[in-house]
Amino acid sequence: AGYGTIDSTTIDSSSAPYRLKAYELGGRVVWYPLKKFKSLQVGGQLLYVKVDTDGPINGNGVTGTAAGTAFGPFAGYKLITAGGFTFLVQFGVEYLVAQAEAHDNTGASDSNSGSRFSPLLNLDVGWSF
Repeated sequence: AGYGTIDSTTIDSSSAPYRLKAYELGGRVVWYPLKKFKSLQVGGQLLYVKVDTDGPINGNGVTGTAAGTAFGPFAGYKLITAGGFTFLVQFGVEYLVAQAEAHDNTGASDSNSGSRFSPLLNLDVGWSF
């Protein structure tokens, strides 16, 4: 799970600054066919992401929201060193479905949606105890 903000200057430096709020929720199901909790992994991942404007953009009353879901299978490997450091890599393919809509202060609105396949890559570093 995650929450954060995105500053518009990283997206479009030519306009007045604005902020986007981002939410993320996801999970993985993992099976270890060779050794418990280390070695080869096979599994699946589901991820939901939503992005909202934090008020009107550029003073013209435009607000918007976008949301998407990605899910798919993966294979990977988990290495745990003698000191407990853990390295994990997972790769696969996922199917993405997304929808976005925007509204302005005149009542005009627009929306769009799409879907496609995309590569899936997870790289994790941590500590196991």
